[in-house]
Amino acid sequence: MKISVFFILLLISFTAVLHGEELSSAELSSLDTLVTMPEDLSSNDTIITAPKELSSDNDSLIIDEINIPSAETALSAVTEISDVKKSETLLGLGAGMSIGSIPLFTLWQNSLPDSISHIGIAPEFGRVDAVNDTFNLRYVITEAPEVFNLFFPLTAYVYNIKDDRIASLGLSFFYTSKQFQAMIHPELVDTLERRVNIDEKLSLYSFALEVGYQKAIPPEYFSITGSEKTLFSASLAATPFNMFKRSGNVKTSVPESDERMQAVAENVRKNITDLSSNGKALSWRLGLTTLRRYNEISAVEMGLFYGGSYSALFYDKNGSRTRKGQIHIAENERDKNLTFLQSRIELRMVFLRSLCRERKRGSLLLRDDINSSIIDHNSDNDNNDMDDES
Repeated sequence: MKISVFFILLLISFTAVLHGEELSSAELSSLDTLVTMPEDLSSNDTIITAPKELSSDNDSLIIDEINIPSAETALSAVTEISDVKKSETLLGLGAGMSIGSIPLFTLWQNSLPDSISHIGIAPEFGRVDAVNDTFNLRYVITEAPEVFNLFFPLTAYVYNIKDDRIASLGLSFFYTSKQFQAMIHPELVDTLERRVNIDEKLSLYSFALEVGYQKAIPPEYFSITGSEKTLFSASLAATPFNMFKRSGNVKTSVPESDERMQAVAENVRKNITDLSSNGKALSWRLGLTTLRRYNEISAVEMGLFYGGSYSALFYDKNGSRTRKGQIHIAENERDKNLTFLQSRIELRMVFLRSLCRERKRGSLLLRDDINSSIIDHNSDNDNNDMDDES
């Protein structure tokens, strides 16, 4: 306060000298009553500035005043801006690539016929010597199921980012399937192309509700170059919809008069039954993620994870428990309920977009309005000064 009054007095003395006049000691002492500062800025929004001009006619002071928001108002604006930067709610859409073990497909693949005897037909089945149909039947696999279980999960997220922590809620979906094709025909394929085509397929659909938590790793311990944050991630998921569907189809390219191949097709159909069942699953996942190109509007997250799930409680459309024997023909597992434990490695990318963009804009405009009001007021004072000089 004392320093400000000193500079004000100095400014007044300098102005008086420019006008060719000197202030008396009584006049200088009277300035203390003219120049005052508010005792409480929060309770008084008016501040008195230094005199802009000392009139040469009546030695009176011209005092300007400007109105600015109180300290409480300015502090609340700054606090709001700070809170927006520290806490953020974002929507995200993620896509990933997973590879791992799914024992359900292993059970199904082990039950697929690898020879004609596996179907229950002998190679000489239906051979008729009288009509010169003496060739044995031949079984050929034209398309075997893929060895790896590769699928691409999609997830919709709600993220809450606060300081060095991220909490998330997501809804994820993935679909994967495998196909098997085989063909039965006489050893010598004739011009009639006497074939029986076998086509089987197993599909798995999954919807899961996921909750996750991420914690930033201090850069001095571990960080990934190019990322603003490196985080440890953990999540749990419940899967109320975990359905698989097995289907099969047998087609023939022979006329109905070909009794032998028609009989072969009929025997194959007896060994193929459709099955649909829905179960439940619990999943977990651990990994590392990076937050890249983060700002107040958007972010990109990339992560590498290892996880697993336990699937059980499978029921078919009639409400009956699904047994392993309905998929796998092994005698020792025929009456066991279908359950399996799977594991996988996943690479995921999530694109995030802020929900609070309008709020942040309003907060920033509040701060800009404070600055612009002061600038506009000073500009008006300068214009008034130019008019007075004229």
